[in-house]
Order: sequence, then C-alpha cells, then structure tokens
Amino acid sequence: MIVNVKYFYEVSQENYENYNKLWMENRERMCFLTNLEKNTPKERRYRVEFLKNQLIHAEIHVKTILSIRFPKHSIVLRDPILKNILNGKGFQYDENNTWFPSEVWIYNPFN
Repeated sequence: MIVNVKYFYEVSQENYENYNKLWMENRERMCFLTNLEKNTPKERRYRVEFLKNQLIHAEIHVKTILSIRFPKHSIVLRDPILKNILNGKGFQYDENNTWFPSEVWIYNPFN
C-alpha cells in the first residue's frame, strides 16, 4: 500500500490562497486528526473516537485523506494512529472495518 504524505507550508499570502482552495475542494475527502499535542490517555481515546465517528458517519469510499492541521513536527512522528497508517496497518474504526487513507495532508507543521 502506498500512502502519499503532503506537507503544506504557508509562507505567503499566495500559499495561503492556493492551499485554502485545494483544501476546500477536497474537504469531503478528509477526516481530521486533532489535538495531537494532548497526550493523556483520555485525550488519546478522544482522538480515536473523533476519527471513528467521522468514518462511521460518512461514505467510507469518499474519505481518502487524513488531515492534520498545525501539529508539532515531533508529535506527528510519534502519533500511534499516524504510525499505523504509514506502516500499512490502517485505522480500525469498528470490529470489522479498517480505513486505509491514500493520502495524509499535514498543514503548517512547526517545531
């Protein structure tokens, strides 16, 4: 399985406009991974449930992009959900189904 990882760095107004247009055009394809900086067990469970709910309440064949906004770069490298996706294991969102996004979009990561 191949997963394309795209980093979006906004360094100008033109970047912002181009990226915003691209994101808005693809929004229906996205599931969002949020609050990566919060790493308590409760917050990790919340992230998992939030992602599961996005997948359960969607037409799964449409959701092909995992989207992460404003993460710390070091946290992105350690996140277990992202690690499993990048290692080809996908994200299991119920007992019988695993989601394999074809793309991961990371917007404005910072150190």
